[in-house]
Amino acid sequence: MIKTQQSLPVGGSRLANNRFLLISAFLTLDSLHFVFARLLLPHISPGVSAMYVLAVGAVEVGLFGLLRRRLHFRTLARHPWFFLSVGFLVGANASINYEAVAFIDPGTATLLSKTSILFSSMILL
Repeated sequence: MIKTQQSLPVGGSRLANNRFLLISAFLTLDSLHFVFARLLLPHISPGVSAMYVLAVGAVEVGLFGLLRRRLHFRTLARHPWFFLSVGFLVGANASINYEAVAFIDPGTATLLSKTSILFSSMILL
């Protein structure tokens, strides 16, 4: 009796390749965030465009959570002020970033946004 080996696809498993593609797509879309803000600037105000972007993202995450049955409304009902304050802070951050793109180019806005994470973590250390 001859034993045969099952071979994996070149480059690892299919799941790892799919995750790589998904993460690459997310990083690409995230890096274009300020480009979209600059493109929307002549058509609608920065505050409104930030609201639309956050609303679309909230619907996407909400649908994903409901489909995966990982979204529990009881947690929201138990801690409403926590979720409202986090939502307010995320909304204010997006609105400020979209307003900033009106004054500087998207590349500089992206660099400033990403380096603020570095500076904040250095302050906390």
